[in-house]
Amino acid sequence: MSLWHLLPKEGKQGTKVVYLVPGIHCTGWAFFQLGENSLPFLLIEEGFDVWIANNRGTSFSLGHISKYSSKINGDYWDFSLDELAKYDLPATIDFIKEKTGQEKINYIGHSQGTLLFFMLYMSNPTYIESSIDKYVALGAVLNMAYSTSSILEFVDKLYKILDMKPMLKGYTFSRPTKNTISFICKVNPDFCRDLF
Repeated sequence: MSLWHLLPKEGKQGTKVVYLVPGIHCTGWAFFQLGENSLPFLLIEEGFDVWIANNRGTSFSLGHISKYSSKINGDYWDFSLDELAKYDLPATIDFIKEKTGQEKINYIGHSQGTLLFFMLYMSNPTYIESSIDKYVALGAVLNMAYSTSSILEFVDKLYKILDMKPMLKGYTFSRPTKNTISFICKVNPDFCRDLF
């Protein structure tokens, strides 16, 4: 996981610290989609010291301090949401608190960023209560059972493929799913050779 740090404008510096955590498959750039009206810039204008996460697996978090490879089939990718919530989130919160000297910080999560917060809170409420002042959930994820996202459709099918190894010849995929499968097969032909 990597962090970006944006300081408040001159003369607006205070002790307000906010940590923004994006959704799944998103980098910190997700918070900059409205140009100069983007949330980080508005927070800077209000005197906040802004920290932005780039979760494991994004283009800004492909390095590793040990031997793990960032290849698609490497050990680098052997992590779960549980580990992001248990290890990565507290490590970054503690890092921000240490660097800013603040006992508590504010947290804004989007999608997966909300889920990680909820998971950490459920497993360690005392830690959250002692580290977080205010929490904002944008597009909170609590249940994805009725989602119609093509990437979720693909992931669901991929899990079924890996568990059951069915014959997929003649199976009809949506265009986004076909594009995702095509990309994975280009990156790792051995993976696809075993499936079809």
